[in-house]
Amino acid sequence: MSSNLLLFEHVRCKLGFDNELMHDVRERLHPTDAVGFAKDMEEFKLFFPEDVIAPEDNDWFRNIRQ
Repeated sequence: MSSNLLLFEHVRCKLGFDNELMHDVRERLHPTDAVGFAKDMEEFKLFFPEDVIAPEDNDWFRNIRQ
């Protein structure tokens, strides 16, 4: 399990789902990896994953949202 998943699993166990969480990824992911990241994080119900892809890859946002 990745460190992101472990972190958000721990936070959700401690805080529950009444709090909105976001993750500032800072454009580190290739668009296809960003889709996988979004899928992995679904169970933690992120309010917003920030800067998950570079601005030049904006066409991928639709795939990530789905």
